[in-house]
Amino acid sequence: MRLLADECIAGMLIRLLRQSGLDVEAAAELAPGSTDEEVLRRSVETERILLTADYDFPQLIFRFGRKALAVIVVSPALSERPVEDVAATVIQRLAKPESAFAGMLTVFEKDRTRQRALPG
Repeated sequence: MRLLADECIAGMLIRLLRQSGLDVEAAAELAPGSTDEEVLRRSVETERILLTADYDFPQLIFRFGRKALAVIVVSPALSERPVEDVAATVIQRLAKPESAFAGMLTVFEKDRTRQRALPG
């Protein structure tokens, strides 16, 4: 699975995801200080699922009509757990085929996953 991790995703979480075999680019490594719009645009241009903890992205997409291929939000409640637990949860939930996330806003909450179709 090809992911683009937003700057708000902890470096340790990115390392653990990479160690599990996921293809993760990190916005903080590629272009530190990028705006949310730039990160969203990069995810579309590179055909990567955007992984974030920032609820501004759904607002950009649904309220302001920005294009997105797929966005996964790691909820604050899940993020409060130790990073190893967060990584295990994210890895387990990403075990679905990439197509299960295409065209969707997915929210990984503590005890469940929610999805909503993206516009367009």
